[in-house]
This record gives sequence, C-alpha cells and structure tokens, in this order.
Amino acid sequence: MKNLTRVLALVIVLAMMMSTVAFASFTDVAADDDYAEAIETLAALGIIKGYEDGTFGADKAITRAEAVAIVNRIQNLGLAASGAAGASLYTDVAADHWALGDINLATQMGVISGDGNGLFRPEDQVSYQEMVKMLTTALGYGPAVAENGGWPTGYLVVAQSKGILDDTVNGGATAANRGVVAQLTFNALTAPIMEQTGYGDDKEFHFMEEGTTHSQFNKTLLDQKLGVYKFAVEAYANDSVALAGQVANPGEVKVAVNDTFGVKIPTDLANTTTWLKADSSLGDQLAYQAVAYVKKNAEKKYEVLYSAVDAIANKTVTVAAADITNVSNGVISTEDADGVKEKFYYDNTASQGGQNPYNCKTDVIVSDSTNGSAFEGDSLTLAAFTYNGTAVLDNEVTFLYNDNDDDIIDYIFIKKYTTDVVAEESHNGKTIVGKQELIKLNKDEDKLLVYTLTLDGEEATPADLQVGDVFSYVKSNNSHSYEIIATRNSVEGTIDAYSSAKGEYTIGGEVYELSQSAPSILTQTAGTTPGVSGTFYLDPFGKIAYFEKSAVNGVAAAANFGLVKKLDLTSTSAWAKAAVEMLKADGTTELITLADKVTITTVSKVNNELTENSLPYTTVTVTNNVPAIDNTVSAALTQCALVDYSVNAAGLLSSITVVANNAIGTRDDIYFTQMAAFAANNDTYKENTEKLGDLVITDNTLVFYAHGNDTTKWKVADKSFFEDGKHYVGATAYCVNTSKEVGAVVVIDQHSTGIVKDNAAVFASIATVKNADGINVSQISYYQDGVIKSLNTTTTTYGTAIKVGTPIVFDITSEGTIDENTIYALTTAGRQDISFGSYVEPVANTNITAHYAFGQVIERSGNTIRLGEFVQNAAPDYDYDWISYNVPETANVYVVDFSGRTPAIGAAAMTDIYKNRYFTVNDNGSTGVNMYDEDTADNFMALIRFNEDCDITDVIVFKNAAGDTTATIGNKTVNIARFNIASIDSDGNGTLDVIAKDYFGQINY
Repeated sequence: MKNLTRVLALVIVLAMMMSTVAFASFTDVAADDDYAEAIETLAALGIIKGYEDGTFGADKAITRAEAVAIVNRIQNLGLAASGAAGASLYTDVAADHWALGDINLATQMGVISGDGNGLFRPEDQVSYQEMVKMLTTALGYGPAVAENGGWPTGYLVVAQSKGILDDTVNGGATAANRGVVAQLTFNALTAPIMEQTGYGDDKEFHFMEEGTTHSQFNKTLLDQKLGVYKFAVEAYANDSVALAGQVANPGEVKVAVNDTFGVKIPTDLANTTTWLKADSSLGDQLAYQAVAYVKKNAEKKYEVLYSAVDAIANKTVTVAAADITNVSNGVISTEDADGVKEKFYYDNTASQGGQNPYNCKTDVIVSDSTNGSAFEGDSLTLAAFTYNGTAVLDNEVTFLYNDNDDDIIDYIFIKKYTTDVVAEESHNGKTIVGKQELIKLNKDEDKLLVYTLTLDGEEATPADLQVGDVFSYVKSNNSHSYEIIATRNSVEGTIDAYSSAKGEYTIGGEVYELSQSAPSILTQTAGTTPGVSGTFYLDPFGKIAYFEKSAVNGVAAAANFGLVKKLDLTSTSAWAKAAVEMLKADGTTELITLADKVTITTVSKVNNELTENSLPYTTVTVTNNVPAIDNTVSAALTQCALVDYSVNAAGLLSSITVVANNAIGTRDDIYFTQMAAFAANNDTYKENTEKLGDLVITDNTLVFYAHGNDTTKWKVADKSFFEDGKHYVGATAYCVNTSKEVGAVVVIDQHSTGIVKDNAAVFASIATVKNADGINVSQISYYQDGVIKSLNTTTTTYGTAIKVGTPIVFDITSEGTIDENTIYALTTAGRQDISFGSYVEPVANTNITAHYAFGQVIERSGNTIRLGEFVQNAAPDYDYDWISYNVPETANVYVVDFSGRTPAIGAAAMTDIYKNRYFTVNDNGSTGVNMYDEDTADNFMALIRFNEDCDITDVIVFKNAAGDTTATIGNKTVNIARFNIASIDSDGNGTLDVIAKDYFGQINY
C-alpha cells in the first residue's frame, strides 16, 4: 500500500465506533489498551465483571476463587456450581463463601486441587501458570499435558501450541493480573477442545479442529458450551443506510459473513444474515471489517452480543470537507489551511449494478438529517461534500481502506449534520426542543428508536441539555435512529472584524467561521458590522451557530425601532410643533418633535449610509412647524406603522424609515423585512415549536401590542405575549434577514397572554358601571363554578337583548375583562364556527379549540351523560350524532329551569337530569323532526365545561328550554329554544327562518 501521509496510523475505529456500547465501556479501558478486546468481549458475554465505580482494574491482582468462577463460566456451569454449594471440600473455604459452589465443582471436575493439606487458599493470588492449568484442564487437554511433562511445563507447552498464551508474557509462578487473566480466557474460548474417541484399547484423545482426521469442524468452548458463534463480518445495512439495496428494520443489521473460523454453524443461523444488533455497535460499524459474537436469545432470534472493528484490516483517513478542492476522474484533491496539497484515489469505474460489500468499488455512504443513502464512486462529485451542492460541510469526512492492500478508497463516509440550538429544557427527558426542530426520543417502550447523544464528548441524555446548548444531528430516514452531538461552548465579545470573502468573524482576536449546518435564521443575526456585541454560541465543530445580541436599555434587540401611536404634521398641531408619538422598543412612549430637516425613507435601506445615489428617500424641510410631506409619505406614516428612527443631538427626530411592504430597515445590523398579514389558516401560535404560523418567535422578538384607539393600553412585550393555540388574525410579522425568524410583530386589537378561552357560563344580568379608570362600561353577571360572578367589558356600546338563563361562551383577557369580540350565545342551531358534530372532548397538551360541549340530553345513566345534535341527519339515516361524557363527583351541577315565567337557577344533582324522549320522524319520512313534545316529557339540554386539564368542572342543565314554536333551518324542522332567538323571514319567501343573535344583538349565524 502506498504511503498515505494523512493516515491516522492504522487507526482502530474502536474509539469512534464503540462509544455507543452500553454493556461495559469500562472507564479505565481505552480502545487501544492491551487486553481491551479481550476485556470488552468477556464482559459482553458475562464472563467477567468490573467494579461498581465503572472500572475494570486490569492491573489489579485476581484471587484463586475469582479465577475458578471465570473458568466455570466459560463452560456454562453457573447453575451446576450453584448446585455444588453444599459441604465445603476445604477447611479454609467457609460454608457461606461466595465461591463455594464454584470451588467444589471445579475440584470435582479435576480443574483445580488444594495444596494437599486440606487447604485451597481462595484469597491467594492466582499465578500465571495456575490460570493456564485451569483453562487447559477445562479444554480437556489432560492427556496432551501428560505427554509433555505434566505440571507446569506440559500445561504451558500445550497451551502455547493452541494459541492460549497469545498476546501475553509467561509469568510463571508470579501472580497474574486481571488483564492477563482476561486475555488468557479470551484465547481459550476459541481454542479447539480435546475429546476422547473410541473406548478401551481404542481410546484416543484428539484436538477437535478443522483439518484433522477426527474433526470436520472446530469445536470450541464458545460454541459448544456457551452457544455463541464468532464471525468475521462486514455490515452492509442498518436502519439508516443500505449498501446493497434494502435497509434493515429498526434494531437490526444486515451482514456479509467473511469467516466462521471453522466452526459448524446452526442451519437457521447460516441461512440468515439479518441479526438483532442489541447492545452491540455492529450497526454503527457499517462497511468496516469486524468481529461479531452472535447468540440466539429467549425469543429464538439471533442477536449480536458484541462486535469489534478489526484493527488491522481497517485503515482510515479523515479529511476536512473544507479542504477538498476537486473530485474528478478517480482523484480527490485536497489543500489544507497551510497550503499542503494531497491526492486520494477512489474507484470511478462504471456501476456494477448497485452497492454490495464485495464489488471492490468505492462506495459512498451519506448520513444526514432526513435519510441515509449510498451510491458508487462513478457518481461521486464535489457536491457530495457540501450542503445542497453549495455550502461546504462543517465536519470531516472519512476514507476507509479495508478491501485490498492498495491505495484505492473502499468506502467514503459523509455526514451532513443539521445544527440547532436548544430553546427549552426537556420536560420529560425524552425530547430535545430546538429552535428549528422538535426531536422526539420517547419511543423507548417499543425498543425501535435508538440514539446516541454526547455533550462535550460525554454520554448524555436529553435531560442533560440546557437552553443555549448547540447540537448537530443526523437521523435515519424513518426517524428510528439519531446520532446527536452537543456542545455547551460559547464566546462573549464584540465583533472586531468581519471578512465577507471568507465568511469569518474576528472576536477577541480569535477567528470564527459561521456554521454551515445551522440554518441562516440562526447564524446570520449577528450582522456584519464591527462593534456588535453579544454571545456567540459555537457548534460541535467550533463554528458560530447562533448569536444573542447584548441588551440595550433592557431590550434584547432593535432599540431604535418603534410603533407610531399618533402623529400630527399640521400647522395647527395640538403639540405646538409637528411631532410623532412613538411606542419605543423599550416599552416607553415618547413624543418626539420633528427637526427642521427630516429624512424619511419609505422604500428600502440597504445600509447605514443615506445618499441620494444609493436609494430612494425623501428629505422633508419643516417650515413654520409644517413639514412638506407628499401624499406617499403621509400615507406611509400612519398609526401602527413600524419605523426605524434616529434623533439628533437635540433629541429631535432627524430620520425615520417606514418598514413598508418588501422594505428592509436596518439599525445596529438588525434587519426587518415586512411579511404579509397572516392568513386565517396560518395565524396560530404553537408553544412547543415557538412558531406563529410558519414563522419562528425567539427570545429577541419584539411584540408591539396596539389595543384599539386607546393608546394608553399599547405596550411592548416579548414572546410570552403569545398563547398556545390562539389565532392572531391580522398580525404583521417583520422577519430578520429575510428569513423566518421574527424580529418584531405588530398585533392590533388582540389580547395578550393570560387569556382564558371558551368560558362556558349562564347569563344572569347586565348593568352599566364605572371601571377603575372611571369609564362607563358594561358589567356582565353570570353563573359558573356553582356561584355567580361578574366581569366588565370595555365599553357600553352593546345591546341588552340577552335573556336570563341563556348559555354563553366568552374569553377573559389578561386584563381581567370580557373580550366582547368572543361572546357567543348558544342555541339549538349550534354555534356557527363550531357545529355540535365537531365538538370533541379536549385532549391535554394539545391545541385546545373548545373547552365546552353543548347539546340535548340523549341519555343519562349514573354520572354518564350523552349529548346529541339538535337536528336529525338526512334521510335515509335518521340517526343523531352523540358524544358520551363521564362527569366526576367534584363537578358542579346546576339547573336552569324555564318552566316558570322567568328562568330559575339552582344547584342540582346528576339524578335530576333525564333523557329527552321526544324523537319522532315525520310520517312522510321527510328530514324534519319534532324536537320534543312538552305534553309528554320535560326536555333537557346541557352545557359541559372543561378546564385546561380537560377535567369536567361544570354541568349546566337547561330544563324546558325549548318552546312549542317550530322553524325551518335549511330543510330541517326544529323547535326553537327559549334563549336569545329572533324569528324573522329573512329571505321574504314566507318561510320562517331562525337566526340566532348574540347578546349584543349581532347576528352570528
């Protein structure tokens, strides 16, 4: 093989690949330590154990009792040893000694013996030659040992000939440490056992190894006693990537077997090359030459107990993706930061019909955030080492040489990470809430989802991650496996310099690149101008992935942005001078008088320089306090306009930029570009992803809240303003750097966080009162939670037509007032925007859109009540949709009885509720239905109210709430409730239509 100058010295990929092994990974056993493979393999097979502190202690001494237990375990004699724990055969082995059974059994089998004086010396250190004697005896080598001189020479000679002493130094009678014992035991597991053939004078003893006249296959302790089979394999498919077509199922790995080491393999095992990877790393060792130990589990499936990469057969080279300059004609050219150039060779011959482990072609294995893929070298281009064909990968790529002793790369591993920032700590320890992605790792129960997560090089869980940690990940295409690397590394400082040619920042004298695997929404908010200060969060590759600007007067960003509350640009200004009243980004309001000369920009501001040649702008000269502003500018400077402004040394407004449609304003390198107002189907805030519609709300997002014409209630808030699941119709978002990260949101006439949605109650009365500010408002009294309550609205401009006892639904604002825009009166016609048929019981932790259910009582049994629709389904199906609810004992139950002249409201019990017994289909089979017959039975309707935890808190029953008058709604005939109903002939066709009004007298369906 040619000299590869960047080869990492016959790298054993164990250090990289074995980090996911769960069964041992002793903290004091490195991948390249002496005896490491032996120790890890025996631990996986349950032969040896470490200490409680996670160490193995390879240099520590081992006792004779411990050695005996190990020898019994490699013969699968654990149960037999337990049965042999009777009377002790030695005077110095107590009846309660932990190894009594092992010592008795090994003595009875001739593996060990005492010192001839009735002593065993269980706590003495075992010598090297004693350990060899125990192992060779367990292998049945007694006859061969006798022929070679007996103790101790015969044991050592025979053990040497069968490889048991490999990788150890003969210690003779000196004590053997735990590492040496592990290596000797590991070697013994795969040494051929000796068996007797013939009897009497024909009795002979033979080593059971392939090629002898007495053995077609090797027989070893590993397969004969433990039922474990050792293979030399190459994994070619896991649940993410396939080198030969189909990927493996979750938790499985597909392999090509290169060697069975002469052992006879069971037929069912020989016929399958798909194994459970269990706790092994075989699935992560894709394409590497490896050794695997396989055994049938309790479910009769073969699983990999342990796997290790072959340190000699595999040689790797790692190259920074950024150093790859060209890929062409079978040559990968590189040049590092020091100007060192190198060439690496790959096979780019024509495709041989798909990837497979034996075609000796260069295969390319790609892992990313969406799926794994593989392709052959003839399709390799420079774009393979980039994100989306442009941005160079942040990380290194690996070249693997494992097929022939040549300089042709056999496999190229490319990982295309996606980088994100932890936005919220995990509530359940099974999710990672990123600013861009919510990664759910909570499928433990089905054992299908597997992941590796490290934080600054240490194994971690999602619960270990903190807000601001940066993580990069790749995942399988079915999201069943993740590799996640996280770091808690950040730099606080000021941008000293920025190089646009290299995309580098100099901060505190150090040079940092931008992360290419992090979306631009995260990485580009720092701008490019020196002097910007803040915290720069680094990804696992040492590149800037996220930036938080230092606070300015307590505001995290954009302190020079404001919302126009009011302006007067006339000669008769009430303020004596032309001025703008501004709601500033820090939440304060300031009246700013215009300077004698004001620069007003309404189109676009590319940078901080304002020149006549660079962009359109208007210079306004103020004469006699009257600014000369044309109609276009006047139209732009309206109430609720978001502006970027500057004042001169005298505190007078000297420049103002209106962030209009498709315009970009800039100040301190914070860029805002206006987005269109949210559509009705894209205006919902989701707390778990921190998105308003499809835009991202961050800790730096400024929320300007303009509540109607009362500018005293305008305020500036942060992301806590938004409530999960609430719609923000008409809100306008201004994004950073034309990306989807929101810099500012203007919300008009919508209430802030703390709103309580969909309160179900019973109307009691309405009155005019003065609020705390001395303003006349309406006060509504209503029954809820078994008591009467009162809340104010904000005006008195609403009607009083609502009737006592009417079921109503409304929202309560964070200011503790009723949101008059959300009040609905419920009737038999149902509520317009949510018909009864779509009512569902709220589900916890979801976007709850209704906290109540309303309908007629179909049936009541015990504490279970069924509510149904008020209108029968169309022919020929005259069924009624219904939903059943189980009412807890803690719920408030009360009845509104319409039997008298005025409704009576009082407490009740579930037993006071009866089902309606008045369903009759018209004789002619039409779709009309008589809702009830008051002469036959009482009629009951019910309103069920839920809290945020989806528990039922109130059941409000309406008795005799429907009158005798019928009406047609569409083609259905119903009786009219004694609620707030106006009966009119709306279309003039002589048919009585039913229109329901809310208590303000407004028609709402």
